[in-house]
Amino acid sequence: MCLKVSNDSILIIWPNRGSYSLSVDLENNCGISPKREMTVHVFDSVIPNNIINITTCDSYTSPSGKRNWSTSGIYTDTVSDVNDLDSVITIILSIKRSYSTISLISCDSNNYISPSGKYTWASSGTYMDTISNVAGCDSIITINLTVNNSSISNISDTTCDSYISPSGKYIWTSSGTYIDTISNVTGCDSIITINLTVNNSSISNISDTICNSYLSPSGKYIWTSRGTYMDTITNEIGCDSIVIIDLVFKCLNYLSNTQLLPVTIYPNPTTGNININLGVVYNEVTIELLDLNSQKISTKKYKNIKQFDYQLNVTSGIYFLKVESNEKKTVIKKIIVM
Repeated sequence: MCLKVSNDSILIIWPNRGSYSLSVDLENNCGISPKREMTVHVFDSVIPNNIINITTCDSYTSPSGKRNWSTSGIYTDTVSDVNDLDSVITIILSIKRSYSTISLISCDSNNYISPSGKYTWASSGTYMDTISNVAGCDSIITINLTVNNSSISNISDTTCDSYISPSGKYIWTSSGTYIDTISNVTGCDSIITINLTVNNSSISNISDTICNSYLSPSGKYIWTSRGTYMDTITNEIGCDSIVIIDLVFKCLNYLSNTQLLPVTIYPNPTTGNININLGVVYNEVTIELLDLNSQKISTKKYKNIKQFDYQLNVTSGIYFLKVESNEKKTVIKKIIVM
């Protein structure tokens, strides 16, 4: 390159770093006139006013080589030209290496893989990893890792017909040992072994002939007409026992109001023990205790008797007492047991 110089100073801008050869014509003639040859060392792109912009990943060494900077900022440096003249350069420096800290929680059943994919950690601790950021420089990450533990437990349970697993994902209808997984209090897997006993409900049918009314097996219903009914009680293994009842209503003739024997019974209502007065002595008397459905509960015979105590031995409710002499004289009395 040949430059004509008419003044004492000249500014030349090169776009890139490197070494360049420069010929200066001291008499403004690039022909055969005397020239001064020199070598120019270019460190960076220089813009007017000696300001340069530098972008780097880690650190930057100043053009003079005397300084090294590792953080972004605005710096100055001084270099000397071939004539030992100082030139002050302003450097606008941008360091693109980045740092960050993250806190994570993981479970021991799922080892934590580092952001770079190079490491796998299975215990709590503070770790470091490096990936590339958007500028293509190192992004140094500090990871505060907490690894929580999974849990294992066993339960034994007894149910009727079917069992819904703790997670709600499964329904089991037979006895056996099963495994289910839910989340524990730390958000990790809780593996549960269930020793399950499944008992079955039962179904039965009964037919009965009654008078007046019928109290269902569970005690929840009273039926007063003929028909087929359904009731549910608990069977011997604690599950539902579904009972289908076929009822026929038929009252017996002897449950009439006709009294052929002058019998007195007291107290009535009673707590269970009554006194029966026949009025006269009978050679033989038969006492029958009946329920509301005219079903016989007990029978006792007495001889040569007029008055006696009688123990009912029944639960609270309404009953009928049939007294019949050897002469076939009969009376029916309603008894209320409290």
